[in-house]
Amino acid sequence: FQSCKSLISVTIPGSVTHIGEYAFEGCKNINSLLLCEGIKTIDMYAFSYCRGIVELLIPNSMVSIGKYAFLECDGILSLTLGEGIDSDSLTYGFVSCHRMIEIINKSSHVIEKGTAGGVGAYALEIHNGESKIVNKDGYLFYTCDGVNYLVRYLGSDADIELPTDYNGENYKIYYYAFADNDTITSIKIPDTITEIPSYSFQYILNLETVVIPDSVTVIGDMAFAGCRNLSSLTIGNGVKSIGDYAFMYCGFTDVVIPNGVVEIGSYAFHFCKELMSVNIPSSVTFIGASAFFDCAKLNDVEFEITSGWRLINNYGVVELLSTDVEDNELIARYLSSAYEGRNWQRS
Repeated sequence: FQSCKSLISVTIPGSVTHIGEYAFEGCKNINSLLLCEGIKTIDMYAFSYCRGIVELLIPNSMVSIGKYAFLECDGILSLTLGEGIDSDSLTYGFVSCHRMIEIINKSSHVIEKGTAGGVGAYALEIHNGESKIVNKDGYLFYTCDGVNYLVRYLGSDADIELPTDYNGENYKIYYYAFADNDTITSIKIPDTITEIPSYSFQYILNLETVVIPDSVTVIGDMAFAGCRNLSSLTIGNGVKSIGDYAFMYCGFTDVVIPNGVVEIGSYAFHFCKELMSVNIPSSVTFIGASAFFDCAKLNDVEFEITSGWRLINNYGVVELLSTDVEDNELIARYLSSAYEGRNWQRS
């Protein structure tokens, strides 16, 4: 069934004891996978890149899961491990399942959170009870150590307005919460949110409009990277930091960076091929390497403070003349093509 992209539901009965290599590899739209008691082994890459699976239960009869069997099944939020699974399966079977926040461990193996390369690498919590994921109007929430997280959106609306609270309490948006969604066109973020975490809205290909409220202080690395149709972006006045690659490959023609932003990360606006104008307010003291590199149409950059800027890399320092920085077209060329790989810093 390799690369059967229309396949959405799979049930493997207990009469099947073995699933071979690549059997369902690349079936990216499977959102329901039921493995029944009786299955014993799964070979390498069998379900790799099946990104639609949200919850996965490994039955007690399962003994062995081959290397990369669930490679980049990055839709899995909750994994239940049966009693019979061997320890080798937990090292390489679930590589790059970076949304896996919950592991329900019925086995005798000790699984640690945050261990690089292991099944618990990305887990918020490992326990042996029932799943703690709650579906509220298409938004999936998870509570851990008293903190509420919005971990996934499963609704089908194109224009979404994120909830202001979760059961009357504040919540945080979790990593990858909306990443790779193919239906969303606009997002309204409530003023109860203070951080846009890394990867949270990346590669939403149809996204056109985003308003980031004044309550947000940090935009994480790759937060909106790859949103190629994002043509309208409003960044709130509370933002202090824009992360690396935060808006890489986005489609807007201009961007207003509010006064208050101190740091713009490396490659933050890299290859925004429609970007023509940008302002650098007086609050900015650091622009990461290649932040605006390959913005081919960028021809108008205005620095509110033109003195004290220097370009730094491992080979030395280039002091910029105020007269150069005052030339909007010249400094646009410096940012977009002439000085790749150098950090911009103001003393």
